[in-house]
Amino acid sequence: TAASLASRQKARVALLDFDLQFGDCALLLDLAPRNNMGDALRQAERIDGTLLKALMTEHSSGLHVLASPSSPAGSGSLSPQAVRAVIDAASAAYDVVIVDLPRTVEPWTLEAIKAATTTFLVVQNNLATIRDARLLLDHLPRAGIDARRVELVNNRAMAKVPSVSIEQLKETLKHDKAHRVRNDYVNAVAAEDQGMPVSKVAPRCGLAKDIDALADYLWQAHGHGQVKKEGLLDKLFHPKPAAGRKAAPAKSGK
Repeated sequence: TAASLASRQKARVALLDFDLQFGDCALLLDLAPRNNMGDALRQAERIDGTLLKALMTEHSSGLHVLASPSSPAGSGSLSPQAVRAVIDAASAAYDVVIVDLPRTVEPWTLEAIKAATTTFLVVQNNLATIRDARLLLDHLPRAGIDARRVELVNNRAMAKVPSVSIEQLKETLKHDKAHRVRNDYVNAVAAEDQGMPVSKVAPRCGLAKDIDALADYLWQAHGHGQVKKEGLLDKLFHPKPAAGRKAAPAKSGK
């Protein structure tokens, strides 16, 4: 989605991989970063846009990626202030900042969510992931986060044998804002294995179209003007938003 946003809108987009133990953003984009998130966090007290950009790895789409460390590292004691400093530096230097978070609730992950304009919670149509999503949505207000700032990404939607329908998912989670990303296991795996966005592997498939539509929605919803081509999901699920909002979306969940 971040690569699509960078290439389609010619925007300055940063992707911050905060999955410090098993982050795969660089792998999925076939990048060989010289620097990573650990370098930024160690210099959090003096991080700014210039230093952050020097640590980034650029993708062919124009996307700038701050990769996770190349080996598993502990993150439980990570400073929320350090995380916020990195996100704030990125927000000052880029049009859009997308943060990839691990499936864990810690003070530092909650700080990242607090910094976000919108949090996209990735769920699938099965009871286990829906249960996890419900637990997180119930917890966020207790952590001082407005759950209304969360939008759902219904991953692998419209699979042939879903345990739960999309409408049941919305009702259970009490959320109407849901972006559908269609199920296409073959092309998704092919894109992962080749280290390429799915739009490069199979540009006409439904999965690629849904990812592009999500990227277009991000650009439009956060006050950057009209998208070049309005996506079907935007027509179906979202009214025209007010302009003037800055975005630092965070993605939580796989």
